[in-house]
Amino acid sequence: MADTTTFAARLLGNQYAQEKLNDAAQGAHAAYKRATKRRTDALRDTKLRKQVREAAASLTEATRALEQDRHGPERSRGKRVLVVVVLGAAAAGTALAASEELRNSVFGSLADAGDAEHDATVKTPGTPVAGVA
Repeated sequence: MADTTTFAARLLGNQYAQEKLNDAAQGAHAAYKRATKRRTDALRDTKLRKQVREAAASLTEATRALEQDRHGPERSRGKRVLVVVVLGAAAAGTALAASEELRNSVFGSLADAGDAEHDATVKTPGTPVAGVA
């Protein structure tokens, strides 16, 4: 009895879970109406399957919100990681633009390596090519 009381108290205090349960009930009702109105095969009706899937997802989310005592949707970590990467790239670009010494140390070594590679492949006129007499 105590479990039911605490569950009911959590449900009454959690607006997010109530909204998700309402979404689940509306989705199940819409799916039921569609299934009874149409005389087609329910397994082939993609809209009906989508309605049932969304109702089940809402019910699952409401249950998880009550179990974890969450009052809102879980935040995605992917967006946070993307923001940190973009800010890091912007900071690195700003540092490169502001410091000529840093630019030379980063791009200078790349340019030197590219010049050395380029110099090795360029042949001056008049130099004999190996294997040609």
